Amino acid sequence: MVGLLLIAPLFVIRYGVLGHISKDAIHRAAHIAPPKDNERFAHLMNQFSVVFFCIAAWFMSLKKSVFFYPGIIIYSIGIILYLCATIAFAKPNKKGINQTGIYAYSRNPMYGSQFLVMLGCGLITHSIILITLTLLFQISGHWVILAEERWCLEQFGFDYQEYMQKTRRTI
Repeated sequence: MVGLLLIAPLFVIRYGVLGHISKDAIHRAAHIAPPKDNERFAHLMNQFSVVFFCIAAWFMSLKKSVFFYPGIIIYSIGIILYLCATIAFAKPNKKGINQTGIYAYSRNPMYGSQFLVMLGCGLITHSIILITLTLLFQISGHWVILAEERWCLEQFGFDYQEYMQKTRRTI
């Protein structure tokens, strides 16, 4: 059950903090870029990994091992970055593109920070199941990001293309 408490801050930040800053941002965060045929499976695997991560975390407990303290550090960095990414996400520019804060360094900081949180949880609980689901999340997330970037190019055109050229995809 302690594992579930480790992921609770993600939900508090995503829905509590984001909703407090901007109701519109909650709707934007819930938007799913339409995947193409070859991306549908990856999108399904990405969603599967998050849902099963949350379910599996319910049954996990803290385990003192050589991975515990590195896990705490990775987890803490992930939570801080996720909070920064969420706050910046709530404040897009006039054209609707997020380019300030952590988005000036990464086009997808929420995915990167969520990966760090999940990895930290896996290390803290010393769970191969959580680590495996984290890896599935990260690998499948690549294609989800590609679908989102394609959608952003369609929606924002040259402005997003210019942003892509000056900003890295990941942290």
